[in-house]
Amino acid sequence: MQTTISYAKTERDLSGVAEITRRYLEWDIGEFEKVSGISLDLKDYLSNTLDSLDDYMPPNGRLVMARDEVGSLVGLVLLKKLGKGAGEIKRLYVVPEARGQGVGHKLIGTLLQEARQIGYDRLFLDTATYMPSAHRLYRSFGFRDTDAYPGSENDEIVQKFLIFMKLEF
Repeated sequence: MQTTISYAKTERDLSGVAEITRRYLEWDIGEFEKVSGISLDLKDYLSNTLDSLDDYMPPNGRLVMARDEVGSLVGLVLLKKLGKGAGEIKRLYVVPEARGQGVGHKLIGTLLQEARQIGYDRLFLDTATYMPSAHRLYRSFGFRDTDAYPGSENDEIVQKFLIFMKLEF
């Protein structure tokens, strides 16, 4: 599968973002409930992400997308400003039919280039304990485990099921 990596510059570029975000959150919330026994509200998480898409747009953020040869959105990762020189990566997702083809690697590689161009010197993220392939991907780019960071949106109950990571440029 040929993929094209780009980032959204205007709202017109957001075609398919709501659907792929819903797919990701349905999967993530389902997996979270399996390991934690805690049921999270999909609607709240979805509206939280979609209502804050401006945070992921230039000049301080990026919404990096992978599209297949017919233009369908097959992957996504978000970057937003946390503070001076710091950004946060959110919602890396590649649809199951596009996995194993390097799409996640391309998305993160592009996001890191964009983060440097914005002027970030450090990036943070959280990832669930049940996402070992994501852990390997992030570590392959130099991310290291860290403590929960200022600006993380997760409460203490959810944090028990997360791994926090940091990359310094």
